[in-house]
Amino acid sequence: MAGKPVFNWSRGSDTGDVISLQDSIASLYGVPLDQVIPEHEANRRRDRALLTVVTRAEQFHTAKLWQGSTYDAATGCIRIGWFADSKPTRHRLHTPGSGGWHAMVTGTTGGGKSAVLSLILTECVNARDDQGRRIMSNPWILDPQAQSLPCGPSMPT
Repeated sequence: MAGKPVFNWSRGSDTGDVISLQDSIASLYGVPLDQVIPEHEANRRRDRALLTVVTRAEQFHTAKLWQGSTYDAATGCIRIGWFADSKPTRHRLHTPGSGGWHAMVTGTTGGGKSAVLSLILTECVNARDDQGRRIMSNPWILDPQAQSLPCGPSMPT
């Protein structure tokens, strides 16, 4: 097609080459830059890259109501969102039969940290094992600025 970028791969190319072409790839697909996600391949070979281009991003731009706990008693995980390829993003609360996991939520202003914390706390309050018993989880939230602690109807303020 005329006007479309052409990608020439040669011996010695690596994942950095894909990353440097991110603008051109976004232009080729007609999507915003943040919908082009170049990554290293799983076995970290420098001559291969995983490239995800999100062409249907409406699922990421619409709010979704909480439909109930997504806690999986077999893994100790909850679903907290979706990756660009529409696979679920999971957060591990604990290892069954072992103990709790630590986590740190960081990000820029407006990045969704409080929303993620609210979701994790809501899941902790509502998580049940296979017999319907509440799981024991003790989330601790440390916010040195005390500006965005999540709270809701089932959370003490």
